[in-house]
Amino acid sequence: MGIGLGLVLLGLLAMSGGSMPDNNTWDPNIIYSFRRITLAPILMVVGFVVVAYGIFKKKTVVTIPVESDNPPAA
Repeated sequence: MGIGLGLVLLGLLAMSGGSMPDNNTWDPNIIYSFRRITLAPILMVVGFVVVAYGIFKKKTVVTIPVESDNPPAA
């Protein structure tokens, strides 16, 4: 689950950040870049899937038979 949460946070970080080099100009290539529009949402969805898998996966319990020194009572 930690890996999934890390992917979600990585997606959020990839979606944020970056600013215009000049406040008086608008550059849509910075705002609508591949990283923000495609990569970040994919990372977040994969992270949510990993978290859901971690929640619903059953834990495997290994049982080791214990031999007793006492014979069974008759």
